[in-house]
Amino acid sequence: FRDAGTLVSASQDRTVRFWAVGSGAGEEEMVGDGLTLSQDPCDKETAGNYLVTYKADLLLVHLTDTAGASEHEKAEQNQQPIAFFRAPSPIFALECAGDKIMVRCQNGEVLQLWAPFLVS
Repeated sequence: FRDAGTLVSASQDRTVRFWAVGSGAGEEEMVGDGLTLSQDPCDKETAGNYLVTYKADLLLVHLTDTAGASEHEKAEQNQQPIAFFRAPSPIFALECAGDKIMVRCQNGEVLQLWAPFLVS
């Protein structure tokens, strides 16, 4: 749901439609990018030189390319996220594809985040 009066549907042709719940009338239509969440919940994903994970409602991105770093520096880099995002409710699953991160929240919301640094 986009709001209390709107239902959102998606089709195999990648079309996303918004419907008025009260009247059943179509309100808006757009083409999606085809990114879907797996049926198996995932709590971490590798995207290029980054590890994407979560803790409660916080999405965390860590740098994994530590070439040339000392063991101490590697340990420190893996503990400190380089980016984060707070979701509207605890995160249940995530999936990365290219520069996009899909987040499934425990309240049913699904978010698509754009993170161009994942592919740079």
